[in-house]
Parts: sequence; structure tokens; C-alpha cells
Amino acid sequence: MDGDVRRAGLAGERELLATVPGPADGMTIDCAGNLYVASHLQPDGRVNVLAPDGTTLGSLTTAAQTTNLAFGGADHRTLYVSAGRALYSVALNLPGYPN
Repeated sequence: MDGDVRRAGLAGERELLATVPGPADGMTIDCAGNLYVASHLQPDGRVNVLAPDGTTLGSLTTAAQTTNLAFGGADHRTLYVSAGRALYSVALNLPGYPN
């Protein structure tokens, strides 16, 4: 979309990208533009993965409700997920953005 961000950093018009189960909490993005969304109130601790066009690519689950996530590690290919009183990590094929 052209004009999403206006001068002085003000946001332009909004557009619905996708609907995920439960309210979204933390989010992060990988180098391919895929969006990782922590769905906080999902009982299975779901992280939904969406393509840049909003298509659901899949999901990851933990043992507790997810709250936040971020890429890290030396090569930025480790996704860290906070859920309940735990911190989970999973190695991915794509690095986070920016890598």
C-alpha cells in the first residue's frame, strides 16, 4: 500500500491482514516477511505464522499461554517464545528480520 506511513510517522488507513484465534499479543517478523503472532488466550499456547499476504502458514504450540516472541541467536534463526513462566526456543530455517 502506498501512503501507509505519513510524514512525522503518523499512520495512514488501516487494512485487515488476517484474523487469528484469540487476541494477538506479541509479534515478530522473519526475513521473508512472515508474521509470527502470539495468541495469548489460546489454551495451547499458540503462535500463528502468517505469510505477507495474510495466509496462514501454520502454527507452533507450547504448554502455556504465549505472551511474546523474538528472534535471536548468533544467526537470528532461533525463535524465543515466552509462555507462562517459561521461555521456549525453536530453531527455524529462516532468520528473523533484520538478520
